[in-house]
Amino acid sequence: MSTKPTYQELEKELESHRITASLLEKSLIIRFIWKNEKNWPVEFVSENVATILEYTTEDFLSRKITYSEIIHPDDYYRVLSEVDENENKDIDVNSFEHSAYRIITKSGLVKWVKDITYIIRDKNQKITHYEGLIIDITQQEKNDKLIIDKEKEEKSKKKYKSLFENMSEAFALHRIIQDDNDKVIDYVFLEVNQAFEVQTGLKMENIKNKKVTEVIPGIENDSTNWIKEYGTVALTGKPIKFEQYSEGLNKWYSVVSFSPKKGYFATLFSDITQKKNIEKELNKQNEELIIAKEKAENNQEKYRSLFNSIRDAIIVVDTNRIIVHCNPAFLSLFGYLYDEIIGKNTIILLQNENSFIEIGRKIKKNNINKSALYNTSSFKKKNNELFLGEASIHFLNDREENTIGFIGLIRDITKRKKIEQELISAKEKAEESEERFKKLSDLTIEGILIHRNGIAIDANKALLNISGYKYNELIGANIQELIIPKRYHSFMLDKKEQKYVSVHEVEIIRKDGNLIPVEVEAFDFFQHGEKIRVTAFRDISEKKEIEKRIMNVIINTEEKEKRKFATELHDGLGPILSTINLYVQALKITKEPDRILIAINRIQDSINEAIKSAQEISNNISPHILENFGLVVALKSFCKKNDKLNGISILQIYNMNERIKNEIETTLYRIITELINNSIKHSNAKDIRIEIKLQKKELTVDYSDNGIGFNIEEARKSVLGMGIHNIYARIKSLHGSITFSSNYNKGMLCKIFIKL
Repeated sequence: MSTKPTYQELEKELESHRITASLLEKSLIIRFIWKNEKNWPVEFVSENVATILEYTTEDFLSRKITYSEIIHPDDYYRVLSEVDENENKDIDVNSFEHSAYRIITKSGLVKWVKDITYIIRDKNQKITHYEGLIIDITQQEKNDKLIIDKEKEEKSKKKYKSLFENMSEAFALHRIIQDDNDKVIDYVFLEVNQAFEVQTGLKMENIKNKKVTEVIPGIENDSTNWIKEYGTVALTGKPIKFEQYSEGLNKWYSVVSFSPKKGYFATLFSDITQKKNIEKELNKQNEELIIAKEKAENNQEKYRSLFNSIRDAIIVVDTNRIIVHCNPAFLSLFGYLYDEIIGKNTIILLQNENSFIEIGRKIKKNNINKSALYNTSSFKKKNNELFLGEASIHFLNDREENTIGFIGLIRDITKRKKIEQELISAKEKAEESEERFKKLSDLTIEGILIHRNGIAIDANKALLNISGYKYNELIGANIQELIIPKRYHSFMLDKKEQKYVSVHEVEIIRKDGNLIPVEVEAFDFFQHGEKIRVTAFRDISEKKEIEKRIMNVIINTEEKEKRKFATELHDGLGPILSTINLYVQALKITKEPDRILIAINRIQDSINEAIKSAQEISNNISPHILENFGLVVALKSFCKKNDKLNGISILQIYNMNERIKNEIETTLYRIITELINNSIKHSNAKDIRIEIKLQKKELTVDYSDNGIGFNIEEARKSVLGMGIHNIYARIKSLHGSITFSSNYNKGMLCKIFIKL
């Protein structure tokens, strides 16, 4: 029984190799020391590398190029597998010799080399480095090739037969059959190997020299025209590779087809039915995961964006009428900060306790059928200023229809009521104050139309601007026929007899034929016993455009996340599943216990890797470290993964010793990580700086890089700038502010401020 060498013995043996290598420093033998990492970065190379391979020692030591990059692409995976094979052997193995392989010099020449590699381990027997002696055998390889070619010619038949019978992939050789018009109508089986018989169930003695239409009846009706596809290969010589389902054999195959001679074609394929079934199941699980993600994340983002964009004041209260949420328009109307109003009773919003009691009485009355409540009350702002408000109160119910709170929409109608009353008074005294009425109506930005039975009798300047008509073109015209689209005619007819028509949205036809969205409100008054209707039009084109842009930002962000998630699934799990499939194929064709054990162990390792990859993907969707440990720890973890990536250094400064609201932490985490990804991918930056401060309930974030910069206005206008639109929308939803500044080749600075 052999004993393992001690660490001191290994050191002596290594020193011996180093002495030998130094003697060869000036010969045609190149000495390399590679680090045991991906792509084998070089930590030492002898000076004569420039003479043989044309690269300087600096090219390798500066990591400008790694050793794996100079290996010929056709030989790379063979060299990699030989390293893996010897790496997994017993630690008694201290060196190994590669089969000859090719290296590409700096000028593009191809050279053959012989590689003797020594394994370097630390005291714990872990492989840290490889030391290699690279010998140029290009000329020898050329001489040997002439001899080998002759030997190959003599032994080709014997080798071909051995390879043919022992290869794991199914192989078959065919000859095509053409009709008098040279159209390929069939093909004949000439040779098949054992793997072909195993995978298809077709025996050589039963199919040799037979047509495929005889062997697989109905193949000419297959959704894929196999006869035509293979006929094209046999006649043009152009190989094809594809994955296809065979209806005749009820299996999926990965197929490579090529033509060894015109009129003939060979197929090399493997059964991937099991792989396809696994992919199908994974795709199903992925779809379910994506749907769950969309429901859990995107619905909340849509609600928040729409909630914050509405110009009417919105308030959410619980059943005890304690305020639990509100939108920016509410804070603007009443003059409160968000933290000042949350948790307060709605009584502080009303002029007196009687108004509070009256609204409560109406809510109890409406509780029977959960109908909405419409009420006009005198409301009180933070500075005790009173205003007349129109409120609509709606019940919030759970799935069992139990009331869990209320949503209130409040609009300041002081100005509107004042205008309405003054307009009514002015029209009742039309003979005495026509000029006063005209001036009053022209001062408002709302379009005012006065009409009798649909015929216009007066209009203000704002309405002329909205409609595009001149005063004399509008007066005397039938308003419904002139500016109201036909699809609203029945609606207008239904509202004709109502004394007051509340605000609703319609479209009107401008003189130039364009449709514009408006809010319409109408009421009736009587002048000399005759009913007159006043209709107010408010142009909401800008509001609609903003809502459209916000929705476009949401949709584009969702699509981007979907593509990113799909890419992570494909790139993360796809290669691992392919590796598992290869080992499964190996299990099918080997009967050696040692090889079976190795394959099983590697399958287990790959499965563990797939589980880990799935966990990482899940963590990217909803980082648990953010939920459990907060913004600072989550950002440190993210930066640690990306620091030094592509030469980028990330400086982090945190002056924040406490947790903040989960909504703010999540939003800031996604914004800052998006900024980091943009700097890495697009800015060519070398340094990133992140500073977060929390002082006296004021949170500031300063983010900067020294990259190439970008035009902020163009980015906001461009479809490609949806990321910036999304960042602005997210900060706005937190009632914060954000500014970008950037100049060409002078980097980018982003400042965020949030009042907690």
